[in-house]
Amino acid sequence: MGVEGKSNTLEYIAKSLPHIPIGPFERIRNDFWSFFTLDNPGLSKAKKIARELGYPVIIRSDGKEDRLGASFAGLFYSVPCSSEEHLRKSLHIARYDFDEEVVRRYSQTRNVKMPSAPLDVMIQKYSESKIRAIITRHPHQEGTFFVDLEWEFAKEYPYHAAFVIGKDSIDKLFDGKRAFAGIENLSTNEVTKIRDDVGVALKNFEDAENLPGFDRGVSYQNEIGLLPYSFFQWRSFRRREFASFNIDDVAPPPDDKRVYSAPTVFGITTEEGVSVILHDGPHIGTIRRSKSPKVEDDYVLRYSATDRFLNENFKREFSIINDGTDRLRSDGLSVGLSFDRPIMQSHVPDYYLRNLPDVTIFSSGQYSVFPWQAHDSFRYLERGSLVAISDMPISRKVKNELVCYWSNGIQGRIMFLGKI
Repeated sequence: MGVEGKSNTLEYIAKSLPHIPIGPFERIRNDFWSFFTLDNPGLSKAKKIARELGYPVIIRSDGKEDRLGASFAGLFYSVPCSSEEHLRKSLHIARYDFDEEVVRRYSQTRNVKMPSAPLDVMIQKYSESKIRAIITRHPHQEGTFFVDLEWEFAKEYPYHAAFVIGKDSIDKLFDGKRAFAGIENLSTNEVTKIRDDVGVALKNFEDAENLPGFDRGVSYQNEIGLLPYSFFQWRSFRRREFASFNIDDVAPPPDDKRVYSAPTVFGITTEEGVSVILHDGPHIGTIRRSKSPKVEDDYVLRYSATDRFLNENFKREFSIINDGTDRLRSDGLSVGLSFDRPIMQSHVPDYYLRNLPDVTIFSSGQYSVFPWQAHDSFRYLERGSLVAISDMPISRKVKNELVCYWSNGIQGRIMFLGKI
């Protein structure tokens, strides 16, 4: 099984690879004696730890959650705290303030035990990194990594840029092929330093995944900070698989009528592909990033997938999809669902579908080649099903159409065969 859990993983990497910059941290466990601490379990210990580390600190959940297929990524708050004055409330938010319904549904779909409050937490020295980044090894392509960058993250909509690179093509970061909102706030020297930091981070990534405590048959994801570089989290993504066929040898070429390409895919089909009955899933608009709850000058950022964002029509439609999917599968048929804009939509089916469709196709239009690493979409991808980010027009509506889908883990093809 290997090393699991947030603090256990960081401790293992720090001891094995001392050159990797991991901020000092201490744990607060949910044990019997913690309940006798006045008002807030673990507060006395938290004060001692925070004083020793020096403010500001950040308080993160530290359950046994970071495991293959069940990361709980983004479902619990990570709470910055700038002073002892705010520590009581910050600790309470980190240990108690999570959406129990979301966590319950997530636990049920992964068939794991639901964490309960107060959560185990770790208190870590807060990094002053200007850029937050996520690096993920592609599960089907050797030497290929997804790199997501985010800055100005106190904004309601932080600036964001995403790339697919090899470890020898770091110069593709900010290579001018796409207009990046907010890049004018980064100096030329900062962009150069980001490239340098990512190069170091990729080397450290490979050092970490080669440790004996980690499974070489699994692709991993690494959350880091840049400017300056710091190593935050390490989690399992999904099983590594590789195909032996070329997509052009088994699937028809893209055209304007029936066949679309999928430049970014997860999961591999047989050479014959998989035939599914495809239908549009419910679509929800942009979900604003929340800054609440507030802790004086400190803030918490998270995407939420809770009921308050979905009206009864959405819930009813997902109920119909669940029942219809069960009936089709009982008749031996495979099912596919189509959604638009994966970053906005992926949390919705993960939250509401009892079982994932056999194929999920996200229509992203011109942005289909870019990766997709927000916590909500990570949770969808970690379930190991067939997922395509396609160049199919967002405007195309699909209802009970027979589709053949091919994927070799490098690219995919979607062929519409007609309504049924």
